[in-house]
Amino acid sequence: AGRDGVAFCRRVTAAVPAGQPLRQPLDADLEGSYHFYLGRTVANGVGPGWYLGTESHRDRFVARGLRVETVDSVADERGRRKVLFRVTE
Repeated sequence: AGRDGVAFCRRVTAAVPAGQPLRQPLDADLEGSYHFYLGRTVANGVGPGWYLGTESHRDRFVARGLRVETVDSVADERGRRKVLFRVTE
């Protein structure tokens, strides 16, 4: 995850309310280091909730007409963005 990724994981952990699940979109494959630094399991999911994915994952929720709030993001060493977003409708 690198230094920026570790800091991002800390921000994600602080942003997602206790007791709320953190999900990844069904077609996402989050690197194992993110699971480690988040200190929690990130399960696949659909529907409303908190998600960790890429910009394209987030954009697909928007394209389906769901309400999406981008909470935070970070670029990895290749410039790809990981995004924490919340789907509310």
